[in-house]
Amino acid sequence: MKRNGTLLRIGDVAGITKVSIHTLRYWENVFGGVIDPCRSEGGQRKYGERDIEKIFEIKRLLKEEGYSINGARRILKNGSRDERSVFPYRVREFDWSHIAQEVTELIRQKLSREMD
Repeated sequence: MKRNGTLLRIGDVAGITKVSIHTLRYWENVFGGVIDPCRSEGGQRKYGERDIEKIFEIKRLLKEEGYSINGARRILKNGSRDERSVFPYRVREFDWSHIAQEVTELIRQKLSREMD
């Protein structure tokens, strides 16, 4: 992931990973040591290939698999996947049928009141 033998700047990494600059800075703090960019003499972050791989992994854990930050941190630290680390309801696995039934019942009640 180096360009012309140099490490990538935060803006370049944001473009590659489709993660905003402020999120990258936040993740650097929250995931202490997992993402560890070098600093230039001027203090600018410089990301290597390992950092970019970890950013993609964090993004996958949080956005695709539905883990909380603490859960993703635990997985990155020791590799264990504990179901308690996942948000209570993953959007793609959430069963919406009971909500649809409740909404349908509320509509029926409202319509029946209007007809009386």
